[in-house]
Amino acid sequence: MSSDQTSRTTTTERLSTKTVRALPASIATPAYDRSRVVPGIVHLGVGAFHRAHQAAYVD
Repeated sequence: MSSDQTSRTTTTERLSTKTVRALPASIATPAYDRSRVVPGIVHLGVGAFHRAHQAAYVD
């Protein structure tokens, strides 16, 4: 880094229920109950290759 450049550090918070509630009203937030969301896998594609290999990890 040359002497005329300045170093800048930016920190961000991980998105969570707590941080979503703290967002300003000008930022759109989910209208649904996030605590009721369950993890899942969606594969959008026509290839059997991905489906076959995904099954090896999911079964």
